[in-house]
Amino acid sequence: MTDISTLDPKHFGVVVSSGRARGVLLPGIEGVDTVEEQLRLAAAKGQLPASRTWVIERFEVMKGEDGVLEAQHAHALQRGGDA
Repeated sequence: MTDISTLDPKHFGVVVSSGRARGVLLPGIEGVDTVEEQLRLAAAKGQLPASRTWVIERFEVMKGEDGVLEAQHAHALQRGGDA
């Protein structure tokens, strides 16, 4: 991924994957204030090393009238190793 400016840890959740490994982090987590921190935590959850190429997907979580959370996929981005 070359441009992470479309990500916002307060508004979008992320799925970070490489091969079969995958880490997910919801948006709006207290203490996660930067995109870099959000990606680092998601990658750690999926045990993804920084040296591998990651596919990063962002999604939006919306609360329905019945209180059920719904995720809406926005789009995927790619990040090169150690980028």
